[in-house]
Amino acid sequence: MRMREALKKTFRRSETERYRRAGARIGDRFLPNGAIISPNDCPFVTIGNYVTFGPGVMILTHDAALRDHIGWTRVQPVEIEDEVFIGARSTILPGVLIGRGSIIAAGSVVTKSIPRGEVWGGVPARPIADVATTRARNLAAGEHWPRFDQGWKAELDDPASSARLVESVKVAGGGWFY
Repeated sequence: MRMREALKKTFRRSETERYRRAGARIGDRFLPNGAIISPNDCPFVTIGNYVTFGPGVMILTHDAALRDHIGWTRVQPVEIEDEVFIGARSTILPGVLIGRGSIIAAGSVVTKSIPRGEVWGGVPARPIADVATTRARNLAAGEHWPRFDQGWKAELDDPASSARLVESVKVAGGGWFY
């Protein structure tokens, strides 16, 4: 295994273990990618199996906005079911349940629970489509794009190979990477 991949795997494991030690219940194959979950929030967070976060996803289980006015902070759990993808820089607010197989678009603010198998995005997040429709639409839009297996990562280490890869994606208007 290349050094970069080994370091990423070790960091991912230590990041997940840090959240578990702080009280979060996390299933198998969680990819946190630099998630932001306060240790005080962790006991109120449940994350299922095969969940992937884009970089910088934030989970909040508390709302202290009215603390100065009413003397209390509202706390509600957050639950993310299995096989969910949450895009980069999204924020999940207190009391939210994200249903199995759902996708959250990058930069979204999730203020309410999301049913299974739906794609949501925006601020605040709202329904965009179901996952099956989104999958079909994306595959149709990129049916002529080049496909790259896991070997593409090695090409990035060689400047000439990297340039060819980038150029082929530019020319085609996109690419599929495994």
